[in-house]
Order: sequence, then C-alpha cells, then structure tokens
Amino acid sequence: MSPLEAAYAVLRQNPLWRQMFELNPAIQLIIDPASRVVIDANPAACRFYRYRREEFKALSFDHIEVNTLPEGDSISESLTFSFQHRIRGGDLRDVKVNASAYDIDGETLTHMILVDITKRRRAEAAEQDQRALSAALATTTAALNSSLDLHEVLDRILEQVQHLIPCDFINIMLIENDYATVVRSRGYEQAMDIEEYLAVKLNIHSTPTLRWMIDNNRPLLIADIASDPRWRQLHTTEDWLKSYLGVPIRMDSLVIGFLNLDGTTPMAAVDYDERALQAFADQAGVAIRNARLFERVQRQAMLMEQRVAERTAELEYERRQLRAILDSMTEGVIYSEPDVHGLLQPRYLNRAMARLLGQELQEDLSSLLAQINTLEIEGTDQLSVRKVISEALDRQPVVSMQLALLRPGDMRIEVSITTTRVDSLSGELLGAVTVMRDISGEVALERQRSRFVAQASHELRTPLANMKTRLYLLRRQPERLDAHLPVLEKATSHMWRLVESLLDISRLERGAVRLNLERLAVQEIVTFVAEAHRPAIEIKGQMLHVDLPDEPLALIADGDRLIQVLNNLVANASAYTPADGTITVRARRVSQMDAGESPLPGVRIDVIDTGIGIPPDRREEIFQPFYRIADNNDGSGLGLSITREIVHLHGGTIQVGGMPEGGSCFTLWLPLRQDADGGVDAPR
Repeated sequence: MSPLEAAYAVLRQNPLWRQMFELNPAIQLIIDPASRVVIDANPAACRFYRYRREEFKALSFDHIEVNTLPEGDSISESLTFSFQHRIRGGDLRDVKVNASAYDIDGETLTHMILVDITKRRRAEAAEQDQRALSAALATTTAALNSSLDLHEVLDRILEQVQHLIPCDFINIMLIENDYATVVRSRGYEQAMDIEEYLAVKLNIHSTPTLRWMIDNNRPLLIADIASDPRWRQLHTTEDWLKSYLGVPIRMDSLVIGFLNLDGTTPMAAVDYDERALQAFADQAGVAIRNARLFERVQRQAMLMEQRVAERTAELEYERRQLRAILDSMTEGVIYSEPDVHGLLQPRYLNRAMARLLGQELQEDLSSLLAQINTLEIEGTDQLSVRKVISEALDRQPVVSMQLALLRPGDMRIEVSITTTRVDSLSGELLGAVTVMRDISGEVALERQRSRFVAQASHELRTPLANMKTRLYLLRRQPERLDAHLPVLEKATSHMWRLVESLLDISRLERGAVRLNLERLAVQEIVTFVAEAHRPAIEIKGQMLHVDLPDEPLALIADGDRLIQVLNNLVANASAYTPADGTITVRARRVSQMDAGESPLPGVRIDVIDTGIGIPPDRREEIFQPFYRIADNNDGSGLGLSITREIVHLHGGTIQVGGMPEGGSCFTLWLPLRQDADGGVDAPR
C-alpha cells in the first residue's frame, strides 16, 4: 500500500467522511494528483460511470476524461470546471466538476464532486430543437402508422420518443381494469431487476402521478421527485431515480396509457413543447388502437382457421405432444380405465414407468401393462396397488400414498404414488392418472440421517450421564474430588474426541480441509505407524507383520492425514482381531487399480487382519458414520468415515474385502504421478 493509499485509509475511518462520501448521493471521486490514478469512488459514482468499485481502482482519470484541463490548471488544485466524461460503454456525459485538494499526513489527494449536467445542456439546446420537432413529429406519426403489429408499434414509440426527448430510461404503461402495467421499456436493466419491474401494477386512482395526468389531461414533469408530494416510491431499490416526465396516451378523450421518462439526476424544468409531445402521444394512442383492432381481427381469423381445421390432425398433434411430454418425465405415469368390476385397468404407461418396472418401453405394451397388475404391496397378502387405488378413488378425487412395492422378480422399491380421477360431466369415473416416483434413495437417505442422529445422541448421552452422576456426587462428596475428577476428565475427553471427529467429517465432506502436500516416503510412513501400534498389539497377544518393497516408494500427500488413515485402519484391525491373531501391513507399487478405475500408476497399501471379518452385504455400510461390526468396541464408529473422505481428498480409493482364511483386507490406493525429473506431482 502506497503512502497516499495509507493516508486515505485513515481518512475513511472518520464517521463524518463516511457520511459525506459513502452515503452521500452526489458523485464523488478521490484522485492521486501525481499519477492521476483513481484511488476511490463512492457508490453514486459507480452507478453513474457503471464501473464496480474495484474496477475504478484500476483506472486513471485520463480513462474517463474526454477534455483536457484548462491550461495551467492541475487536478491537485481547488477549482470548478465543466467537462465531458466517458462512462462505461463509451457514452459521453456533460459534468460539472468541483475539485478540492486534501493534505493528509504530508500526502496530497484530490477530492472531486461531479454533477451530471447532460440534461441541462440538452435543455439549453431545446430551443434549437423546437423547429426540428414538428418535422420529427410528422416522421414519427408515419413510423407509428406503418405497422399494425402491437409489439412493433410499442417498440417504435420508445424509439421515436428517445429521438424527440433525450432520456436515460423510458417505458410504456397501458391501462387495463383500472391498473397500469409496464408493457415495454428501455434502459432499466442496468438499474434494477427488470422482471420485477415489468410485474408492477399501479392503480390509476391511488397513484398520484397517474391520477394527476388523467384529471388534468396533460403531461406531468417532476424535476426532483424527492421534493414532490405527488411521487410515490414503488421500490426500495429506486434510489437511482431522481426525475420523472409522464405523458398520457389518449384515444379520443380516454386515457389508455402513459409514456414515462425517468432520469437518474434531478433536472430543471425544461422548456419542452407540451402540445407537440402530447400530439405525439395521441398519435401513439391511435397507432395502439389500430394495432389492437388488427390483433382482434387476427385472433378471429385464427379462431376460424382452428374451427375449420381437421379435428383428427389436431388430436394427433396433441397426442404426440402429450406422449413426448410424458416420455420426457422422470416420474412414472400410468393412465387407467375402470373395467366392468370397477377396478382400474392400465391402458398407457410412459418410459419412466417402464424403467420403474425394470424394462424398456416397447411397441407392444400388453406385457408391460400386465406387469403393472402384478405390482404388490409389501407386507400384504397379495394386495395389488390397483385394487387399493380403485377403492380409495371411490372416496376422494385425489389419492396420495407412499408404499413399498414388490415388482416382478421380487425387487423391492419404495414409491410415492399420486392418482387423480378423470370424471365425466355427470361425475362418472372415466379413468385415472397415476404418477409414481421411485423414492428408494430418499427413504434410504432419511433412514441414514435418522440413524446418524440417534447414534450421535446415544454416543453423547453416555458420557453426559456419567458427568451428571459425578457432578451430583461431587456436590455431596466434595472431599472425594480426586476420585471424581479423573472420571469427569475422561468423559469430557471422550465427548471432545467425538465432536472433533464429527467436525472433521463435516469439514472433509464440504471440502473445507486443505491438504498440506509434501513429498513422502511410503516406507517411512508405514513403519512409523506400525511401530507406534506394535506395543499395544503385542500386549493383546497379536502379531504385527510389515511387508515393504526394497524399491523406494514416494508420493505427494499430506503426511499427518496419511498417518491418520493408517492409524485408523491398524487400530480397527487390532480391535476386531482376537488374541494370537495376525495383522499385516504391506505396500506395493501398482500400474493401476485392480478394478481398472484409473490408468495412472499408484501405491497400494493393504491392512490385513485375521479377525471376525465383514459380511459382503455390510462392506459398504462400514464407511457410514457410527457404524460398527460389533457393539463391544469402544470406538466412536467415525474412523472409517473420516478415512474414506481423506483418501478421496487425495484422489485415491479405499476398498474392503474378505480373506480366504477369514478376516478382512482394507486396500488403500493413492495415485502416483511421475514428472520429467523423476519426482511426483500432487494429486489433482
């Protein structure tokens, strides 16, 4: 930070400066008089020049300045002058500049307050434009009457008005049912949410500006909306709006809409030709009326064409369109009709429903439709879905339920079903539309979440209960503090480790953990972990073998995290292995994973035990938080969840399998990328 920027940073801490600079609606710039670099710009300047604040700091004053300073002047002096400035996009604005020099701790900066006088300059030139206004009005009238398309007419009105009266923002409002709605606009995209603006509806009786134009039947100019009681703010985001000119659009003696011209700065009342402007608006009213009549004629013609069109072709088009929509849906859809017994018989299904049955949609739907009739509800004595829905529709028009179904092949799926009656005019059931969605994944996720909450609560409840008991005893036996304190510390440490593990999982899943990557020797890491666990393993009567290759293995990884992974795997292996069992840790360089997930070379580390083993159907679940193979283990059940997240963060994988002689084998694979110098690249 330069000395000048440091001095200005001190100035910004002053609350008075913030009030004067940050919150003041006047356009203000801070300039380095020596380098002519823009040091800072207030929000009003950002809106005026259309640059973000950080973009301003990369600009010099010469970038926005069109004219040059008067001879002998400098932007470090205090002076007032008029310039032309270039805003973003290349547009020019006339501005009046008041420049003042500030001395702060021996550093000098220039404070500029700018006033946009573009509209005033245009107003000064209005007298010269009056003669051209009549000719422009004739041209405008011809342009408006040259098209009968309403949208094109509205666009031409905006275009011609901006030629007649320069303005920043312009819109057309049309009245319908006592409400004025914006139907066309220009310029507002830079100032506000245009979709929100187009949705505004103003009551013409309760909006003062619109009511005034209707009552007085003439244009309304508000040079400064902040001081005019007739202005009612529509949005809290309209602080950029400073002036307003409205013109009623008339058709005969009836006001049908309004031309609204909005300005970003207050302006003096310009001497515009009110009669010419109103005549233009009246011509616009005639053009709008003609366009509306033309639209009405077009609608009638189209209606007649639709009535004389071949009904079969229309029905075919609608049928294809409906089929395309239904086949693109991710939910299964079935259309059914009641048979003679009142049971719904499926007549149509979409592609998603076929996939839900484990099939592909075919031309011959009979077999697939027959399979729908065989869908049974789990836990019932061959109670079919169609029977349940048929009975429910007799009582209510829409049926929603969540069921576990057994589809052909005894495949179980959880589904959400919504069925709606299709009735005749007399209320007779003609058919039903059933939407079926497979929510097996959602149900499994909810069950996992519930299990996680329950297990986390259980893990915390035990140490909390222990602490509560000890605190109760401590109040009655203060002399036994030394006996109770170790128990309290142990319970606290257990809770602390549990919470840290939960936070570790959360940070890893959110990607908030940054790896401290370095070049590591695999043999050193494995040996370090093995020797750290060897005393505890030997005390249990177990044996620990380490099998490492002579070839040096090096990779780029986070050493602490890799040690954490191996600690978890070795500790788990020892916890689930009986006495006289064996734990083996081995490492190898491999060309790629056994399953072929990646063609990259890598390091494979196996942690093998001769313990109780893991059933194949539970090998994926063990990586879920709080999951344990056996309940007699004192661990939190979070280690393997953390381990998998760390491995994935390194770009690797972890798998678990069984051994022929019993026990388990956890296989860790990390990518090994060689660079040109024989080193290794970090995982990507």
